[in-house]
Amino acid sequence: MSLAPHPIVDDATPELRTLTGPPGPSLWNLQGMARGWRDYPEGMDFLAVGSPNRPWKAFQTAVYLELLSKHGVLDGSQDLHILDAACGIGRLMLPLLDLGHRVLGIDACRPSLEAAWKHIETASNSSTDLSARAQLRWADVRSVQLPTDVFDRVLALELLCYVADPTKVLARLVSSLRPGELFICSVEAWPGASKSWPEVPPSVELCAAQSERQFGIKGDLWVHPFEEEEFRQLLRGAGLDIIVLEPVHFFADGPRGDEVDLDRLGNAVYDEQLMCRERELRADPAMRDCSRAWLAIARKKDC
Repeated sequence: MSLAPHPIVDDATPELRTLTGPPGPSLWNLQGMARGWRDYPEGMDFLAVGSPNRPWKAFQTAVYLELLSKHGVLDGSQDLHILDAACGIGRLMLPLLDLGHRVLGIDACRPSLEAAWKHIETASNSSTDLSARAQLRWADVRSVQLPTDVFDRVLALELLCYVADPTKVLARLVSSLRPGELFICSVEAWPGASKSWPEVPPSVELCAAQSERQFGIKGDLWVHPFEEEEFRQLLRGAGLDIIVLEPVHFFADGPRGDEVDLDRLGNAVYDEQLMCRERELRADPAMRDCSRAWLAIARKKDC
C-alpha cells in the first residue's frame, strides 16, 4: 500500500518501523498484520466496497454501535473529544466523526492508518468535512505520551487482550480520560473466543505462552482472552466503575458463525434478523460465556 504523505502524526518507535525487537510475543500481531497488508490487502481493508470481509465487519460494528447508542455513550447532541486507541482502519472513527465528535485515532499499524485516512477523506464532502475533526497518530499505545484528563471518551476496542501488559496500557489510557467520563473497552472472551478462531493450518504451531489462556503463532498472532471476572478486576483496578459489561459477537467471527447464511449477510432485513438473535443470546444467562468478546462501559472515578 502506498505511503503517500497524509496528515498522520509520526510517533513510531524503532520497533514499529522495523517490526523487530526483543524476543517474545509483543510484536507478533503487528508482524501478522504487516503480512496481511502485503498478501491480502482486500481483506485487511474491510471498509472498502467489495472486500470479502466487509459484511462480517459491518455487522460487528453495528453490534458495537447499537450497544453504545442504547446506553447513551455517544450522544450526538454533544461535541465530544474522543480517543480511539487501536483505531485500525477507522471503522468506529467514521461514525463518531459523522456524529460531529472530534476524534484522535492511534494505531501501531501504518497501513491501517493510511486506509483510515482514505476512508475519512472519501466520506467527507462539501458540507461535511470529517477530516477537519479527525487526527491520526502512528504510535505504540504501550509507550505513547498522552495528555492527562483531556478526553470525554476513550475507546479501546479489541486492544487489551493483544498486549502483554494490559494493566499498564489501561492505566495509560485511563489517565487521559477526564474524571467522571466514560471508558469503552472490549476484549476477546474466554471460553467463547477459543471456539471462534479459524482452524490453524497443520504447518503452523499454535503454542501456549505463560498460561493455558495465552495463545500465539510466532510472528503472526498473540492473544489473551479474558474470563468475565478477570476483566472486571482489570477495569476496577484502573479506577473505573463498571456501568455495563455485555457478551458480544456470537455470530460475526464468533462461535456461532457457522449458522450465518453468508449469501444473505449484508442484506438489511437479514442483518436485522441476525441482530435480533444476537440480542436474544446476549440476554440469555446460559449463553453468557459463549460469546467471542466482552464489551464494557465504565466511568472514571472523580478525584
